[in-house]
Amino acid sequence: MENFKHYLELSNLFYLIKIDLNANYTYVNNHFVASFELEKDKIIGTDCLKSIIEDDRNICIETVKKCLASPKQSFTVKLIKPFKEGLYKHTEWEFTLNLDNHHNPKEIICIGYDISDNIKTDHKLTLSQVEIENINSKFEALFNTNSLGLVLHDSSGNIKVANQLFYEMIDYENYFNKSQNIFHFVPEKFWEEMKATLEVLKKTKESSFKELEIIHASGSIINVNINELIFEDSNGEFLVWSVIRDITERKNNLKLLENQKDLLKQTAEIAKLGGWEIHLNPFRREWTEEVYIIHDLDPKITHNLDNALGYYHPDDRPLLTEAQNLCKEKGTSYDLEIRLISAKKINKWVRLIGKAIYSDDIIQSIRGTVQDITEKKNIENIILKQQTLLKEIYFMQSHTIRLPLANILGLVDLLTFTIPNLDQENKEIFEKLKFSANQLDEVIRQVAEKEPEV
Repeated sequence: MENFKHYLELSNLFYLIKIDLNANYTYVNNHFVASFELEKDKIIGTDCLKSIIEDDRNICIETVKKCLASPKQSFTVKLIKPFKEGLYKHTEWEFTLNLDNHHNPKEIICIGYDISDNIKTDHKLTLSQVEIENINSKFEALFNTNSLGLVLHDSSGNIKVANQLFYEMIDYENYFNKSQNIFHFVPEKFWEEMKATLEVLKKTKESSFKELEIIHASGSIINVNINELIFEDSNGEFLVWSVIRDITERKNNLKLLENQKDLLKQTAEIAKLGGWEIHLNPFRREWTEEVYIIHDLDPKITHNLDNALGYYHPDDRPLLTEAQNLCKEKGTSYDLEIRLISAKKINKWVRLIGKAIYSDDIIQSIRGTVQDITEKKNIENIILKQQTLLKEIYFMQSHTIRLPLANILGLVDLLTFTIPNLDQENKEIFEKLKFSANQLDEVIRQVAEKEPEV
């Protein structure tokens, strides 16, 4: 025992102290004195409880009572001891009752050591654990409330975990085959592509992004974007994070947009109507495909549009220039029908509409439409010629034809007056002749009245 005591006295790790039954120090080893910067002569005989924080004193007293109650047992206790002003050391002790030669309680032998570093480490571990739990909690919340489908699976497609949105996306609850393999939710035509992608990811360790289809429980197809990221876990197994976005609505909207573009293009082609814009600062022109076609230019080739005014008839250019200047300076809209000479030197008529486009009350551009109205103008010219012809016919009816008719009526009246003894047969002939002439005159008069409508 004395040898063990000798080793403890020399220890730089363990404290060795003895206290009498009144809790006064009777012995302290050098390591204890040095650790707490004490003087051995001054501490012997003092109350050991004063070297323990107040909250731990009852713990120390209760431990001593246990020793007295069970002399052959040792009891462990943790105590916080003041070190310097404002500083403390955490210590762990083993209390044992020492008996005298008559087996009566003599003193309490206390062997202890500094556990401050352990406490700090435990505290750090506790904080780290709390932080990890917080991170896990946040991750779990993000995982379960994410607006995207999230799936973790191995390189064979076996699902390790998936969030609720993914299962809702495919209506997994109503799936007949409750599979947990990602391949079973993808049309077979994509399997080889998916396997090839996984092999590439294993080698490159990069992410992939592609459009795919997945199968709804009803059998319908859902268009999705899948972003995949592969990594190795601690066991060297390849795992894949798949982030899945339902793009069915977007695909449908794109298809609808394409249909609308086709419809708009067909409408523009049928109406020979194109759109254009002149940006003022910096100056730049934009034409739709139909505008190029109206100018007999290839839309697939880049053209210099700076001389766009040069395509218009020289006599009409001042009118267009004035209209555009008023529009960009004062915001005055214009609607003109002017002549255009195309790149193939074909004379055309176009209707040109322009409107000022504002931003922050400042005119930024002129935007409008141009429509090939050559056919309309040709029809108008035909109608104009027809109207001229009708007017000539009217003039002939109301003057050239009506004058001889009036002469006929006059002659009938004259004959009736100068020949008093006409027989009945001749009288009837003159009456019929006069009646027919009056009918013809009435028809000519009615036609003449319609002339203003022509």
